Amino acid sequence: MKVGLKTGLLFDSSRKSWAGDGPRPVRWTAWYPASDDAIETDEKTDESVIGKVARDAVVNGQRSVYPTVLLSHGTGGTAISLSWLATRLAAEGYIVIGPEHHGNALTEPFHPAGFAAWWERARDLTFTLDALSTEGFLSGRIGEDLSVVGFSLGGYTAACLLGAVTDFEVFKAWVHSVGARGGPPQFPDLPDLMPVLMMDPIFFEAWARQSQSYKDERVRRAVLLAPAPPIRAFTPESLAGITNPVTIIVGGDDREAPAEVCADWLDAQIARSQVHNLGPGVGHATFLCLGTENGRTESPELCVDNLGVDRAFIHQRIVALTLSALESGSDISRHFD
Repeated sequence: MKVGLKTGLLFDSSRKSWAGDGPRPVRWTAWYPASDDAIETDEKTDESVIGKVARDAVVNGQRSVYPTVLLSHGTGGTAISLSWLATRLAAEGYIVIGPEHHGNALTEPFHPAGFAAWWERARDLTFTLDALSTEGFLSGRIGEDLSVVGFSLGGYTAACLLGAVTDFEVFKAWVHSVGARGGPPQFPDLPDLMPVLMMDPIFFEAWARQSQSYKDERVRRAVLLAPAPPIRAFTPESLAGITNPVTIIVGGDDREAPAEVCADWLDAQIARSQVHNLGPGVGHATFLCLGTENGRTESPELCVDNLGVDRAFIHQRIVALTLSALESGSDISRHFD
């Protein structure tokens, strides 16, 4: 099927922006089955290949509703960085909705609060789903068969929608036990910034919400791609309470989210989970879009894989595993007549 792509901007009036200058902005990208007469073009950014899409195309009318996937990007990334996966899912008959996480996305200035209050990302997914289900071009198109896919910190976000609950003291204890130190590359001094952040009433209110449950009962299954270390902040009892099927896909040479301390640990905590290791050499950045020639030159850490790793082939494997996970237990056929 042809793939449509549309972007937009919402405002969550229940939360303030980190700067306090208005409601929380939630930019979003949606991929979806497009009408048969839609005109697709090969799109790319300066550094990444987006794929073949039809901008602002009409939704395919062969179905009234479609199974839907919520998509959460990694730390400091964008929804479009996972377009390689989203376009394939849309071509198979899924609507894919990926919000940008305020303060933690390349589409706007970074803010340290966006890199510390991880749980706020889960609310972005539910808020965007609610908004697009009731207004705009997807109104009435989103069916009851809902899944969530998340990459890196997006894996943490996806688990939140299944009922995983955060306790930062649990995370601190784990960090101390392994001797880790420092924040993400965008804010390596994030631990030192915490006292200042705590003086900000907007961040302080968000911090107080960390141990709330952000479970969305509509979400039936999750696919976690290279889930990042913040998953170690989840309480064991909340993970034990997850009854939805969870598929975890990892690389054997992931230095940012090592499988043994992230994916394998999470798998041991969740009853209905399974891990697929893509093999040695597959790193964290392999889960991102294919790089352009300029991307491979200017951002090799994001666009160049280990010797012998074919990113396009790995993407095909991830797509196949993801489709298998999404179809498991689904009561809505994604195929067109």
